[in-house]
Amino acid sequence: MPKIKNGHLELTATGFIGLGAAKPAPFLTLKVRRMRRALDTALRDFEAVRQEYLDDHAQKDSAGKRKLKPRLANGKPVKDGEGELIMDVVFKNKKAYEEAYKALANTEVEFVEFITSEDIEDERHSKNFSVSADELDSLGPLFVDSADTKPKKKKAAPRKGKARSRGSNKGASAASN
Repeated sequence: MPKIKNGHLELTATGFIGLGAAKPAPFLTLKVRRMRRALDTALRDFEAVRQEYLDDHAQKDSAGKRKLKPRLANGKPVKDGEGELIMDVVFKNKKAYEEAYKALANTEVEFVEFITSEDIEDERHSKNFSVSADELDSLGPLFVDSADTKPKKKKAAPRKGKARSRGSNKGASAASN
């Protein structure tokens, strides 16, 4: 089963957006939807734990909410693209939060399904279906070469006992007759 670190879930979600926009055949569309739902669930779980960590490690104001301060660059407050101030959390112990977050981001999530190269190369797709190598690469471990998914053939073990003894018995019985 493929595994993805929590810290890579957002990039993988972007890859699924690109794959869905390529308008694949219905069989792959359904597979992508199932995988996207599993990915969304993993992202929500990751975000819920991250918010708990913020609550645990943030300083609180008099109302019991996280204490925030404006982000500064060169001594001036930084604004986002809409003109709003960017606010940062004030931590009791920022290092403890960063360690907890790093451990969370490095935790792996296991997925049941994956996309194979056979899924992409299938002839049921329309002629307009096209996915770039970058989009496939962004799926990370959820994109697998079909050759890696097929069971490897085991070499036949040499036969023991009966097969050899039959040959030697025939020769022995012919000699005795």
